Amino acid sequence: MAAMTGPRSATRRMGDFQTDIVKDNEIIYRGAAVCLDATGEAVNATAATGLITRGVARDTVDNTDDGKSIDIDTGTFEFFNKTADELSQDEVGDKCFWEDNQTVCKTGTGKSAAGIVMSVDVGTGKVSVSVGVLPVHLLA
Repeated sequence: MAAMTGPRSATRRMGDFQTDIVKDNEIIYRGAAVCLDATGEAVNATAATGLITRGVARDTVDNTDDGKSIDIDTGTFEFFNKTADELSQDEVGDKCFWEDNQTVCKTGTGKSAAGIVMSVDVGTGKVSVSVGVLPVHLLA
């Protein structure tokens, strides 16, 4: 594409959501943590390396018929805290890691980064995590 030689209309993206193609035969439920795999397709967050956190699914998408896409919100969301590998308030500002599509943990061995710990609710134990591509990669 050549450089502009006059004005144009540019679509503004607010940055609080993205749309991605869902991996074949994947079912992603509303509220699930979503990552991109090595092929750039949306998958459920899981305890595996090589995933890039994208955010949280806006709706349930059943891609068993293939060819579907999903809207994914970025921002700060609550996730469950893995028992026996729990995050605590002193980890605020640190990276946390995926155990599954609704649970985060402290230890990153064999796992992909989930996001940045924003707070840990002492009453429920849930962890507020800032999710999306940019925050995690800033801490590399």
